[in-house]
Amino acid sequence: MKITIISDIRGKAKSIIPYGLKLAKDLEAEVDVIHMIDTRMQQGVSSMYSDSQSVTPGNKFSHEEIMQREKKQVEADLDKLLSSEVSRLNYPLKINVKVDVGSIRSKTSTVLNSGPTTLLIMNNEPDEYIFDDQKEIVDTCKNFNGISVIVPPGYEYQKISNVVLPTDFDLNELQSFRNITDVINKFGPVVSAFGQSSDIKPQAIEHWEEEVGSVFEGSQVSSKIIDTSNFHQEFIDFEEMIEPDMTLLFEQPKGILESIFKKDLFEQVLKETKFPVLFYSMKK
Repeated sequence: MKITIISDIRGKAKSIIPYGLKLAKDLEAEVDVIHMIDTRMQQGVSSMYSDSQSVTPGNKFSHEEIMQREKKQVEADLDKLLSSEVSRLNYPLKINVKVDVGSIRSKTSTVLNSGPTTLLIMNNEPDEYIFDDQKEIVDTCKNFNGISVIVPPGYEYQKISNVVLPTDFDLNELQSFRNITDVINKFGPVVSAFGQSSDIKPQAIEHWEEEVGSVFEGSQVSSKIIDTSNFHQEFIDFEEMIEPDMTLLFEQPKGILESIFKKDLFEQVLKETKFPVLFYSMKK
């Protein structure tokens, strides 16, 4: 298994890189830390006068020199952070650092989608450097053929023992669930399903729970069914009560869930909750 962590060291929020490294340790995964230098954010021209190492004050950096200087500084900052965090892990974690020029959306739609990456981990809070805003984070996850984990800034890592899952109790969901078993089955968490259904019979829900339990091996599955016109807020309130280690969300094709998720639940959960979110894109 491979985990790719999107660097957030240029942002003001506390880094989620420590979370990603600890998750990689538990999943026994190799790690790529990717930092994208987006040329949109590097349009200014820096003066050598402000560079204490410069011997020719007054000259200007070319765009290429700005890129190279930024790349070297990022590599140094990442090396410092990673060295400190890895020493705390006391575990031989394999980490590759990649600093590239370009946009993260382009990177996820090309290189990462064609590689062996299983997990893409990023900060919930946009740094205005790699990500302009939260919508760009959402679009990046949806553009990625696989699993994304979005983590609130500085969230303290803990083993995944309790997850919440919005559902319409459709057995067709099971195929999506199977695509994340390499992560979930490593921990065997309690799965708290939350759904809206006015006509499904209790026996059908019990059968759904049994089937989900057979996919998420070692997990106990329970369900809460509501009848409300405000599914999003009820789900978020449920999250706040449960305090999960992770929320599981899936990009669903148009169908039954479209009537439930009239607005993008993914975006609202990122904005209004304080727990990591595992999002699985169903682009494949």
